[in-house]
Amino acid sequence: MVEVLYYLLQKRGWRVVKALLSAKRLDAHSTDEDEGALSYAAAKGKLLIVRYLVRSNLSSAQRGKNGRDAISWASNSAKSIARNRAGTSTLGYMVKQDGEAASVPDNDGLTSLAWAMYRPGLMR
Repeated sequence: MVEVLYYLLQKRGWRVVKALLSAKRLDAHSTDEDEGALSYAAAKGKLLIVRYLVRSNLSSAQRGKNGRDAISWASNSAKSIARNRAGTSTLGYMVKQDGEAASVPDNDGLTSLAWAMYRPGLMR
């Protein structure tokens, strides 16, 4: 599912993804080995899709096989830290929505704050 989301985000944009999610053609709750749709969109800095998924009651606390959640993935992404024209970053939005999830460690004992201290994209 995440590969499909990646392709659609890169080639078609968030409106197509939103339409497919609304029509239940994509399962936003499914996860690949490491990440789910919200984690993927967060890591790519796709604020519009993140907002849509969060408003659709998709939990940012959903964890992949490695124990990382969406805030953890966003914390180590230069794209999610960048602010849009309105001054909002994907990471900032997610922390405002569910700040408690940022303090839960992954399987290696790293919290989102720990991931934020690594150079973006350094550790995957």
